[in-house]
Amino acid sequence: MQLRAPKLTDCAASQALWSDPLVYRYIREVPQTYAKAHARLMTYAGLWALHGYGYFCVEERDSGKFVGEAGFGSFDRGLGTHFDDAPEAGWVMCSQIHGNGYGRELLQMLCYFADEVAKFPRSVAMIDPHNAASLAVARRAGFKAYDKASFEDSEVLLFERLRGARA
Repeated sequence: MQLRAPKLTDCAASQALWSDPLVYRYIREVPQTYAKAHARLMTYAGLWALHGYGYFCVEERDSGKFVGEAGFGSFDRGLGTHFDDAPEAGWVMCSQIHGNGYGRELLQMLCYFADEVAKFPRSVAMIDPHNAASLAVARRAGFKAYDKASFEDSEVLLFERLRGARA
């Protein structure tokens, strides 16, 4: 797996990713239109321009096939300064590769970026309490649950990871 900058030509693949119910079921998104996929990619570009960090597109190393999106954002979700003031990690991968260990590899890459490139002292994540796969991957990467919150009328778990943390 490899990370790369998003491109406008990723819109169709991003739309397909975010239109798969197995992908968005815990994120409370609805199937994406092409316009929403385009807006999401514009948000990714804006994160890099305004914050110096953002989201990557995830590709299979050998084939170059688009398999997901992951990175760090600043979304001002209204969950308080202890959450909103830290870069928020997020990851989403095509359902065809779920269960193959790619999530663990992806989080290792994100943690390397956070620790060695961006040098974040702390990052956060918001995960649906029913999303067992993301909970396990986050914990293995050193994220620790520290609170619960209500977000868009659903309960979520808030996680934090301190620079250099390991599971």
